[in-house]
Amino acid sequence: MPASVLFFAVAGPPFPGPAQTLMVSGVIAVSYLLFTGVGASLGYGGRVSPIVGGWAPVLIFSALAAFLALRLYNRRL
Repeated sequence: MPASVLFFAVAGPPFPGPAQTLMVSGVIAVSYLLFTGVGASLGYGGRVSPIVGGWAPVLIFSALAAFLALRLYNRRL
């Protein structure tokens, strides 16, 4: 999660100011907590494997961080 916030802060646009960057970072943090809770609930409830329930939020936000890193890398070239 800190990597995705860092990429938002470094990338600049589409967020023109620090207030928008902080707002998006807060939304990312809250959504990560919600996804973690949903994954834990699904894992404990037996709907999905506990491994999938535990790792799904990490993988989703890792993919988001990788996408932002790739976007930043392509922009810098």
